[in-house]
Amino acid sequence: KEHRWAKKFEAHVYFDNAVRGNKLTDFSSQLVCLVQKKTGGTAYTVNKTWYGWELKCDLPGVQQLPLHIHLKDNQEVKNKKRWSQVMYMESAVGRMASEDQGLRVKYILATDGDVDFDADSIVAMLMPMLGDREQHVGA
Repeated sequence: KEHRWAKKFEAHVYFDNAVRGNKLTDFSSQLVCLVQKKTGGTAYTVNKTWYGWELKCDLPGVQQLPLHIHLKDNQEVKNKKRWSQVMYMESAVGRMASEDQGLRVKYILATDGDVDFDADSIVAMLMPMLGDREQHVGA
């Protein structure tokens, strides 16, 4: 049975200093290996981008959640935190505009790596957004 939120969400992970030229750094390599291990060997599509690389895959399960892992190469893009945040938001908003699928409402959840939350917290946040009161939810 398909969840009512299937095909309405996608996940993007933005990773600073994740590649150097054509090589993954240790931390980004750990992330990629962990995702593969937890998903049973999901294959990635790898694209070279203006900021580094983008890895794409669909997570297995009922939702087939699209996962995009954006890997920044500090040799390609300026190495400052605020610049990275602006770059990532431009990338997310630009993607939504170019891939507009007729969806009326779009949400972006952005956190730093030191934010502590779990899957139940995300579901609790998303459920009101999917209800009949969708137009009344804001941040």
